[in-house]
Amino acid sequence: FATVTGKVESKVDGFEASKVALQYKKASDLEWTSVAHDNLTAIAEDNYTYTIKGLDAGTRYVFRYIHDVEGSDNYAKSSEVSFTTEEATPLYNGGFENWYKDGAIWFPNESGTKFWDSSNSGSAALGEDYNVTTKSTDVRSGASGSCAKLESMNVLGMKFAAASLYTGECTYVNTSLANAYADLTWGSPFVSRPTILRGWMKYEPKKIDCGTQPSVATEQKGDYDVCQIYCALTTSTLEVSNNKNNFNIPSTTFWTSDPRVIAYGTLPAEKCVSTNGNWVSFEIPIVYNTLTAKPSYLVLVCSSSRYGDYFYGGAGSTLYLDDFEFVYGDTPTVAN
Repeated sequence: FATVTGKVESKVDGFEASKVALQYKKASDLEWTSVAHDNLTAIAEDNYTYTIKGLDAGTRYVFRYIHDVEGSDNYAKSSEVSFTTEEATPLYNGGFENWYKDGAIWFPNESGTKFWDSSNSGSAALGEDYNVTTKSTDVRSGASGSCAKLESMNVLGMKFAAASLYTGECTYVNTSLANAYADLTWGSPFVSRPTILRGWMKYEPKKIDCGTQPSVATEQKGDYDVCQIYCALTTSTLEVSNNKNNFNIPSTTFWTSDPRVIAYGTLPAEKCVSTNGNWVSFEIPIVYNTLTAKPSYLVLVCSSSRYGDYFYGGAGSTLYLDDFEFVYGDTPTVAN
């Protein structure tokens, strides 16, 4: 969509504001599409605005404001103004088909590409068997290829490792079982503005049996684990650490209050529980804090144990993910 503002610049005898209309078209087209005066919004004397919807992505358009209709005795028009709609960028490896191995560690990208990363850089540093995020062929009915499998583990029976999948990369890992932690950079380059994250998931949680309950968690030992999926469009990358001596993990309020966050969406809590062995589809509306700023990065985070950052969860909790995609609608959700 595009919101266009303008006015008829040269008036003629018999000018009537009620006869001002809008016309627009693709720059390559000959025919104009007209919008009647009654659909326009007056914002000042002789100035009008209108939101054109249903436009093609990555396409150049032109618009003009006119008086009455072309061919009438009192026809006048504004200069033609051009604009180009943004690209509708597809989500890289949203079907989780591409994987490569570097040493003992599996990565959810094509070799040589950095977009997705996972907990594997920490857990699999202790051995190939501890890749907690892997490729799986346990795809949903009617799908082909592979999906992502995120399985939380109790590494060597001593340290809980939640499986995660996120855009960005792991920048440092401390593999000491007494003080294991990771420093992450969340966010991969992304400049488009989708309105919905759509995908498929299957979640098989186990009862929480590892770690100490953090203050942010309502689930207690013996309760079933919960997963999470959320995404944000930001102006910069985010530096995150789960060092138990200096936790630096974004709070819930961060996503709606930090000026670096342009938009945010999360899978509702009631959908972060068992799917009873079934694949289920989901849609996450991406709520915009501003419609004027443009993003530079995409932060998309998934985990089989919501509180895995605090080394708390259920060993064996498994989250399958497949066919993630962005929807580019013409009616974005805007925060109140």
